[in-house]
Amino acid sequence: MVKTIEFESNKPLDLLKEESRIYFQKQGFRLANEGENTLDFKRGSYLTNLVAFNPLKWKSSITVVFTEAGVSAHFDINTIFQLVLPKEDKLWEKFVLNFQLTLDNSEDFTLDNQTELNNTLKSSYRFTGFILLGAVVFWIPSIAIAHFTGIDSIGKYGGIFGAAAFASYRMFKEENAT
Repeated sequence: MVKTIEFESNKPLDLLKEESRIYFQKQGFRLANEGENTLDFKRGSYLTNLVAFNPLKWKSSITVVFTEAGVSAHFDINTIFQLVLPKEDKLWEKFVLNFQLTLDNSEDFTLDNQTELNNTLKSSYRFTGFILLGAVVFWIPSIAIAHFTGIDSIGKYGGIFGAAAFASYRMFKEENAT
């Protein structure tokens, strides 16, 4: 997933760099590289992508470029091992927008980001529970069918099908609700 933002700013370069550094480091990103007109931030790893419910902890790389006209930022979010939910995509959109607002207004949006993250995590946990429910709802009858037919693979695939069906339904419902 890639997000890009460009905006004008007439603030001094040093102030823009400092506010950018503070914004990302408060969110847990580490400064990986600093150039004359650039800042590179990194967070996460492939391993954390396997287990992280927090989208802001996914493997990501952010490059901020400062020009005479303003600021551009490129967010490269690695979604390997992730099923990106609409709420998670919106979290990143809000995170990017709050970066611009931080530089425009010199305000701290840490609390706003945390509130949005908490709402996203609740949604992700509900989604995971819904998938598990789907797996169980389909798995139990599949086991019975497998027992009576003697085809063991029906039991295995029933749970997988149930989880996939419930996940697809929930994703469709969330995408159309927004």
